[in-house]
Amino acid sequence: MTEAERPITLEARGLEFQYRQKGSLNGHGFHLGPVSFQLASHEFLAIIGPNGSGKSTLLSLLGGLMLPAVGRVQFHGDDLGYLQPRDRARRVAYVRQESPLVFPIRVEQFVMLGRYPYTGRMGFDSTRDREMTHWALEATSMEKLSSRRMDEISGACPHPGAGIAAARRAHRQFGRELPD
Repeated sequence: MTEAERPITLEARGLEFQYRQKGSLNGHGFHLGPVSFQLASHEFLAIIGPNGSGKSTLLSLLGGLMLPAVGRVQFHGDDLGYLQPRDRARRVAYVRQESPLVFPIRVEQFVMLGRYPYTGRMGFDSTRDREMTHWALEATSMEKLSSRRMDEISGACPHPGAGIAAARRAHRQFGRELPD
């Protein structure tokens, strides 16, 4: 397959974003961009840099959680910043590296939250939701931690958050189809 024939999954075009610094006379603060790239299915992108360089801001822009000042982000051709929240949640999973939990929740329950955009009006879990959650935990080798509380697993495996995030993303990767 040639470069021109590869299907683009994620595309960032000229993304720019700026935080205004409070108390600054000239209104300047942090500026990100411009950032442009294209990713096809099964390609990986590493975002690296020092603290405060804009990595989390870029991820928020890529996930459609924040709108860029300039540019746009497309996922499978859809502009993420302008999708309805439920539609965006069906396409993108974003789990922060560190996020405080307000109440104790089991790993399985946390992964099940990834099914929320697929639930009906009442928000009850279906058999399908439980099947997808079990599959996601198994596919990411996290099933052994499924009954543990999130606040208890920091030392249980090298990077539990990465595995749990992968399990939640698995719901989006395969949508409504369970892989064979």
